[in-house]
Amino acid sequence: MKISITILKMSLFLFVAIYYYKGYSQNTLPYFGQTPPDSVPVRFGPAFLQTDNTWSWYSGPVFSPDGREMFFGKYHYIPSGNVKMYYIQDVNGVWTLPQIAPFSGTASLSSPNYSVDGNKLFFNADFSSVDLNKIYYVTKIANAWSTPVLINMPYLSLPEMISGTSMTLDSTFYFTLHTTQGAYIYRSKCINGQYTSFERLPNQINLYNSSSAYIDPEEEYLLFDSNRPGTLGESDLYICFKKPDGGWTSAQNLGTNINCASWDYNPSISTDGKYLFFQSKRTGDINANTYWVDASFIDELNPYSGINDRITINGVELLQNKPNPFSNNTEIKCFIPSNTASAMLMIFDMNGKHIKTFNISERGDCLVKINAADLKGAGMYIYSLYIVNKEISTKRMILSE
Repeated sequence: MKISITILKMSLFLFVAIYYYKGYSQNTLPYFGQTPPDSVPVRFGPAFLQTDNTWSWYSGPVFSPDGREMFFGKYHYIPSGNVKMYYIQDVNGVWTLPQIAPFSGTASLSSPNYSVDGNKLFFNADFSSVDLNKIYYVTKIANAWSTPVLINMPYLSLPEMISGTSMTLDSTFYFTLHTTQGAYIYRSKCINGQYTSFERLPNQINLYNSSSAYIDPEEEYLLFDSNRPGTLGESDLYICFKKPDGGWTSAQNLGTNINCASWDYNPSISTDGKYLFFQSKRTGDINANTYWVDASFIDELNPYSGINDRITINGVELLQNKPNPFSNNTEIKCFIPSNTASAMLMIFDMNGKHIKTFNISERGDCLVKINAADLKGAGMYIYSLYIVNKEISTKRMILSE
């Protein structure tokens, strides 16, 4: 019996050793092969991403556009207050186990965000011992990351600290600024390569403490957490929508389906636009875990949803592709007047590189069918309608895995 127990223990040890050496599992794209959530939030990630009494989720998860890399932040309780950013990679179909980001050094890093092409990663860090969090980025070079570079912004004087950074397609940064008066959401626009002075967002967002800003890449809505009156727990998730005049709607609580009686914080939307991620401590959680839920409810809350789906210029109409995001096929409708000499739909990547051209021979109501094979892999694309070589209108579409 003792020999059998010894063999069993050795077998278990060998299994664990192989597990930790090789990684998580094979063929688990996207999102580690988990069953996607519906309208009810569920815990995200396999067992090794579930918290215990030594750590808590701090930020993320953020996946690269191709879904093969994930960054996230851990808050370690030993030593107390120790924040580190980790990454996981899919290597030949096998996910590695979490490792500290190689460019971290001894600094605290958080709030990772990929550029649209996945070649840059933005984050908050306190690399200087005499400074607090600022915004940095690293660049991917031959499957490795460069040394961190400071974003040249007009940072305010200490003791203000930046956290919860998020970025739009035109490189505007939204972030939380922690001051002696409280935590509030600001932004800084990039104009001709220069970042503007920090602009505090209006009272619809900042009348009370607000933090962990996530801005929709097209700046249609802002997600954040707050403990304002009406909050269900210690902190709830809220949303504001951008008005056509550039203002913001009143903050709307995401409700009991999303928020719980404890902490809900740090919202973000997956790269493919399908899921809302956030941190929460719920029944059965030792510390805060990450939860995810189908994000389609956001369009249902948006009072301006669809307002810009159709663009009409001089009798020519261009509609938003549907479905969007898409994984296999999508369709783009347009209307071309009968007296139009030539018309074409051109697709570009987010760097402006031409991908494909569709000549439109029909007149009146037209339909352009696009297959994933026409594009260059998952990511965001721009499509533009040209009439007699003149650009009429442009829209964006997302190809997911």
